[in-house]
Amino acid sequence: MKQLLLWGSFCLAGVWSLSGPSQLEVRYGEALTVTCGYYHGYWDYNKYLCRGEGRSSCNILIMSEGPRKVTNGRLTIEDNRTLSSFTVTMAAMKPQDSDIYQCGIEFTGKDGMHPIRVTVLPGVCRATDPWGQMVDFPENFLFVEEKNHVTVSCREQFVEKTLRLECRQAANGFLLFSPSDKTPCVEKCQRPEPWGPDVALSPEQEYYGPDEWVKVSCPPGYGPNAPIIQCIKQQNTSGWNVTEVSCEPLPPPQSIHLAELNLTSVNSTGTSCWSFSWASLTFGLLPGIFLKLLISISVGGRLLCNMSRTGSAAEQGARGKGESDGAVSNEYRQGWREKADAPEEGIYEYGDPA
Repeated sequence: MKQLLLWGSFCLAGVWSLSGPSQLEVRYGEALTVTCGYYHGYWDYNKYLCRGEGRSSCNILIMSEGPRKVTNGRLTIEDNRTLSSFTVTMAAMKPQDSDIYQCGIEFTGKDGMHPIRVTVLPGVCRATDPWGQMVDFPENFLFVEEKNHVTVSCREQFVEKTLRLECRQAANGFLLFSPSDKTPCVEKCQRPEPWGPDVALSPEQEYYGPDEWVKVSCPPGYGPNAPIIQCIKQQNTSGWNVTEVSCEPLPPPQSIHLAELNLTSVNSTGTSCWSFSWASLTFGLLPGIFLKLLISISVGGRLLCNMSRTGSAAEQGARGKGESDGAVSNEYRQGWREKADAPEEGIYEYGDPA
């Protein structure tokens, strides 16, 4: 009778000694975690996880050895005696791992067991790095299953682009791939803070795309060592065509010595020809257009002077010729008068009076 009661107590212990989930789902490539609780009086008993539906045919995969963690291949088991529970982890689950598993506690006679149906779902890709730092995923995105796609867009610090990523199995799980682009998101040039707060860029923005030209300016009295810079594409990133931009003090204004302009009018009669003389004057950074104007006045004045001189000479020549012609004409008239007063003696010809 005592033996029957003792056997009955072991049977009840085997049935009611363990608790845990009845079924679990895990994604392909991810780890399965099983936690089973036991009655607080069974701390010193060995715990295990076995695979199989029947009690006698359940194949033990891993067994605890006191409170320390035990590892066997891709499985680990750890008995937490404070919480009266033990946890088994199975890494890198595959579709063929779908089956009935059982948490077990080793007793004399019949072990305590708790069955769990485990289902391995298709593998998924999540928003993990490097994509998590490179692109924006759709709102409320959790994952995309194997062989399916998700549409994403490159973030602000990259060249604007829309991508269609595919979930594929890799050596270390499932990863997102860009089917057609080796460098899907090209990084822009960022405004470098070490260049200093005095350096102003136009247009003023945080990021600049490849081949974009940017104007550099400085506070009054300073000038940039590179007035214009360019963002250049370098494989899957971009960089500036200069290593550093700084504002440097401008040199003091340079003096240009020009002559004082004295205008006088002198010609052959003493009143019509321009002449120029130069005396020293100082202009700080004389505008180029004003300098050109002075040169034009000088050249134009000399031309007018030459033209005036030429005109005066011609005028004097004409006046002299006119006076000579007038003298001849008077001589002609005088000759004919004298002839007219003389007696007629034949034909009169022009010439000196006989």
